[in-house]
Amino acid sequence: MRQSYKNLVETADIPLLVKGGPSSSATLNRINEHIRNDVARLNLSVQEQDRRQRMVSAYLDQQVMGIQGMVNHLEGLIPAASTNSALADFYASDYVYASNTAQIDQDYGQATLPVLNTQEKMHYTDQSGKVWIPEDSRLRFFVSSTYTENAIPDDSLFQASTEDFRGIHGTPDNFFLGGYITNESYLYVKAVLPHTLNTHRLSNRITVHPIPSFSHKLAGVYLRLTTGIWQYQTKSYLTGLSGSEIHRCGPFRMHFSPVEISEVCLVFKASQWWGFQEFSVQLVEYGASANLMVDFTSHSPTTINTVLLYGKNSSTLNSMGYNIDGSVVTVPISQTASYVTPIITGIEARWA
Repeated sequence: MRQSYKNLVETADIPLLVKGGPSSSATLNRINEHIRNDVARLNLSVQEQDRRQRMVSAYLDQQVMGIQGMVNHLEGLIPAASTNSALADFYASDYVYASNTAQIDQDYGQATLPVLNTQEKMHYTDQSGKVWIPEDSRLRFFVSSTYTENAIPDDSLFQASTEDFRGIHGTPDNFFLGGYITNESYLYVKAVLPHTLNTHRLSNRITVHPIPSFSHKLAGVYLRLTTGIWQYQTKSYLTGLSGSEIHRCGPFRMHFSPVEISEVCLVFKASQWWGFQEFSVQLVEYGASANLMVDFTSHSPTTINTVLLYGKNSSTLNSMGYNIDGSVVTVPISQTASYVTPIITGIEARWA
């Protein structure tokens, strides 16, 4: 047995010329053929790596343009400093009071009840932290020139992405690479909850990181119940809502009442490169209660007399009570049902 130069695995199939032993043109030809095959495979591998690198470069160029567009948009939204009101959002901890017990998710600008446990429905993370994506959870897509709310195209029109599972620099375990759309169109993306991971499909949250971020518009989000019915999800509390779409869509997290689902369908208005760095469906268990506390001291308020809450179902949120202690506003939040939490994206305080 000898080691093959092809794969460094012991094998009896590799011909060798032994000093002092017999040799022949046939043996030399076989060795030469092995070398040529290895060179050809290496050449194909180099070409594939070059293709991936060029694709990643194109993604990053589009990402830079998306970020610059978002920066320009945000600069246009900066208001003149108000002397009698302030809005605390949750993309940073600047306003969060030290005694706060609510969960502050700065990635998505949301405050919720404390998270006790999260079950992932789309992929599995082992003890070493490596993410495994089952074959039956791969994304499928369909491109259309039109979009009708609450009308999901037939499954037969969807196709699997040719770039699925490859990811940046060939990492196959954490990146859904999509494709390229020449002209702005409606992009339907479906994800199936894999049978291999789920003994039940009860879910209450989806987390999506589209790439390039801030480059496309989110037009619709739908859940397919195990009964086969597609259920539309409101986007009103997501950042960037303009009309019926989320403009410059970045990473987002949507919450819904716990329900058994089999698929998720997202509809984007997109052009050029598209893909996902994360596409998760989850069942999240929350604590029973918490105090969401924000501090407006930096605005030097006089006497706060009005507090407004923003988030999912704002009318319901504003029926909740709150306490004012100087510049600190406390909003007690609690569960109204299992696996349900209030979603608060901002607290506005007003004073005379």
